[in-house]
Order: sequence, then structure tokens, then C-alpha cells
Amino acid sequence: MIGLFILAIDTVLIKAGYMPNPPKEYIPITPEEIMEFRNVNAWEKSAEVPLGDKTGDYPDFLPYPSDTLIRDFEGISYTGWIPPDPQLAACSTHVGVVVNTSIAFINKFTGITEYSNTLRGFFSSVIPSGGLPFDPKIAYDIISGRWIVLALYYNSSRRESHYLLAVSEGDNPLGGWYFYRLNAKYDDNTLTNNWADYPELGFNDKWIVISSQQIGFSSSAYYPKVRVLNKADAYNGTLSSWEDFVDSELGCMPSWPRVSRSTYDYSDAIYLIRFNRMYKIYGPVSSPQLSPCITLSISPYSTPPNAPQGGGYPDLEVVPATFQVYYLNGKIYYTFNEAHPLNSSLVSVRFVVVDTTGVVLEDKRLYENGISWIFPAVSVSPKGVAISFTRVGTSGTNYPSATYIARAGYDTLFSPYNVYKAGLSWYFNDHGSGRNRWGDYFGGSPDPVDSSLWVIAELPKAGTDSLWTTWIANIGFKEPSTIVMEKGRFITRGGDNIYTVDGRRVSKPKTKGIYFYKGSNGVKKVLVLE
Repeated sequence: MIGLFILAIDTVLIKAGYMPNPPKEYIPITPEEIMEFRNVNAWEKSAEVPLGDKTGDYPDFLPYPSDTLIRDFEGISYTGWIPPDPQLAACSTHVGVVVNTSIAFINKFTGITEYSNTLRGFFSSVIPSGGLPFDPKIAYDIISGRWIVLALYYNSSRRESHYLLAVSEGDNPLGGWYFYRLNAKYDDNTLTNNWADYPELGFNDKWIVISSQQIGFSSSAYYPKVRVLNKADAYNGTLSSWEDFVDSELGCMPSWPRVSRSTYDYSDAIYLIRFNRMYKIYGPVSSPQLSPCITLSISPYSTPPNAPQGGGYPDLEVVPATFQVYYLNGKIYYTFNEAHPLNSSLVSVRFVVVDTTGVVLEDKRLYENGISWIFPAVSVSPKGVAISFTRVGTSGTNYPSATYIARAGYDTLFSPYNVYKAGLSWYFNDHGSGRNRWGDYFGGSPDPVDSSLWVIAELPKAGTDSLWTTWIANIGFKEPSTIVMEKGRFITRGGDNIYTVDGRRVSKPKTKGIYFYKGSNGVKKVLVLE
């Protein structure tokens, strides 16, 4: 690993720019971008070695919801590209949304879009002519009050590849932004003939970290790369160097490492996750170090199939990858898809929580009998956890639908799933590729003001079976009141239910502990004394 300290002329390693407002000139999608999209969209699943078949009973969910759907509204709808890869983040006033190949900032209280542009328009100060910006990511740094946006750039004729990075001057996404173009063909200080695909974006108090999969323009090269940037320099508009970890340095992650994002507290290290493997990036700001590979002792998993639909429609393509990773209060949260434990032709969700040393704290299989849950994205706050995904079946009206499950911070089990925007048709759109791509990833985000959670998912656009749209939900959590009483004194009334913290119904508390009482006035927490 060698650090780069070059602010370049047009070789170009780094190009920087500043704009007092996000660019307002809307730059439409060009015919050249459409052609480049066909090249980039040739992505194929990598060979994932399964750890073994998994078995399990039907998962337990709480018999009552501990979450509340505060509001929901449409995000960005069909842009002409597949898959959309929707991501979002939230600040005090706006929700930022990115898809292939557009960005929008939406008033989070009204659902009204206050800024919208293509990625080319947004990155106009640093993007080269021609080529294609794609695979955007967006994050909000709660403690610093700054937005971070990432996209990739690809140009096959000139064989160019760049990371396009933008950071806001402050909390307001309609204010000033710093823009950067980072040459993605360089590995450390070595110029290659490889381009970047399938990115991820993470950060803590020291660094902004980008990961990508490097692919040869004209060779069989295929390996991971992680680029570490000085966050303070990026936030000040003075970013001029990077540090790379490449290929064999990431030996236990041959593809697609995901990068942790901090939330309400900063992690000391950046955590790279891929299924059951973890690395840490740690050390001084100016000299990041990579830990040895850590094996995470999760239960066996199998590669997910594509998700079958009804109506004779082709399966929705599913990615065998780990999705968004969040850090909160000493814990690292992430999800991935796997084959359904009750029917291997369907898809289910794995939810994992580990501590910073790699000890597995939770390892849950989440699924529904006869239904696939695809592209799960976790979001976390001190008040709870939510996982958004597309729910799709093969019969009736189980069309691809925007769905989430959630649990409050005082729960150990998730509430029943909530379809917050139902699809009205099956879906097929392959742009002539023969692949019915649904996505590479979704996203979720904590709210910096009230610790609620924001999620986004994809579904077929109403009135069509070939166009997609995205839907946003804001999830809150109920705050149960506390009742203090003596053991054995609780008397149930008609329609009242008492549950243990793991969701078991009991007639009345008989031992000291915390119980949940669901009555006509909602859920109440019951503390039973000896």
C-alpha cells in the first residue's frame, strides 16, 4: 500500500471543484450514455462458494407491531435505466435519493422534490465528456452535518474510470458542495487498465472510504479495491491524496467488500464486511492500516436463487452479495440474501450483528413461507432497526412490493412485515440482455433529529409491467409506558394480551422480569417485581 500525494494535471489523478449551490442546469441523458450502459450492464454473478445448506424452523416475529409508519411518498421513478439501485439518506430537512442515473433532494415533511438532476448534471464541474456516471451512493454524516455522494464513471472508448465524489459544505443539501474526480484506474501509484464497478461508501471520524470491484477493460482482471480518503481534507475542499488496499491485501474478500457507515457515534475503525469475513481499517489518519482477516462465526448459508414471479414472468435477478453496513454504539449491522430455508427456489434474508472484535451477537434468518424477500437493506438508530426489501411471490397478487420489517430497541424480535407500497403487476425489463435485473442494492438511513428510520425500495410503476419506481417510508417506534406491580397480580381482561420479551404469550407474569402488555390503548411495558 502506497499513499498518493499528487494533485494532478490531466493524467488525471484528482480533479477538484466547488459550487455554491448544487448545479441547477439539468443535463439530459445522452445517446452515448445509453450505449455505455449496455457495456456496464454486462455484469454477471460471481461464483459464490456456499458454506452449506441451512435448516431452520419458521422464524418468530412479534405478535404486535412495535413500529409506526410515520409517512411515505414516491422517490425517483423510472429514468430509462435498469436496475435503479435506490439509496437514500436524511438530514434535518431533506431526504436525499439517488438511483441510476439521477439524484434528488426531497422535503422530508412534504414529500415535495426541491432539487432534481441527472448524475451528469450534478457532477458537471468534474465529470469528463462522454461516458457514463452510474451506481450512485449517498450518505449523511450525522455528527458533522455533511452530505456525501459517490458515483462511478465509465468510458469504454477512452478506457477511463473514475470515482466521482461530492461533499456538502453543511447540513443544507441546497447549499455549497465540493466535487472531486478520483482516477479509479490507479491501484496505489500504479496505472492499470481496469475499471471500477459495484461501489460502496463508508465513513467514520477519520476517513471516507470507497470500495469497488476492479474489472479489466480488455483482460480477465477481477479483484476488490478499497480507497481511503482523509475526511477532513475532503470536507475542506483540499483532498489531494488517497491510500489504496488492493487485491491480495484483501485476500479473504475476493469480491465486493462492503464498508461500514457511522451513525450517531463514530467508530474507531472502518469495518469491511463480506458474508462471514471482516477486516478493520485502523490507525492514524495519515497512515491507515489493514487488520488480518477475521472470520465471523455465523451459521451456514447458501447462494440465493433468482426470485420467481407469477404470471409466467421471468425471475427477478438476485445478487449474491452483502448489502449496506452500519455501525452504532460498538455494534456492526448488515444483511444479505440467501436461499430460503423452507424452499431453496425462493429467497430469504439473513440479518447479522457483530461487535468490533468480530464476535457474533445476532444471526437471524428472516423469511416468509412461500414468498421471497430480496435486496434487504438495514438501517439503525438508538430507537430501533429496520430492514427494507422487495417482497414478491408467485401467486395471487403477491406482486413485487416495497416492504419492511422493524423492531424497537426494547425488542429482540422483529414485528410482522409491513407492505408500505404494494405493486400492482409483475415485472419484466431486460433491455435486450436476457436478464431481468431488479437491482444491485437498496438503502436505508437513520434520521438525525428524532432517531426514526428512512427506507427505500423498488416496485413496478403503476400501470406498467416494464417500468420501475421507488418508494420511501419513514418509520418511528412506539414508546411503551411502564407499569410497576407485584408478581402474579396482573389480571387480564377480554382482548388483552401479555407477552414476554421474546414474543411468547403468557396468561399473567409469574416471575420477575419485563413483559409487554397489548391492551386496547396500545402496547405498554410491564415491570413485574418479586
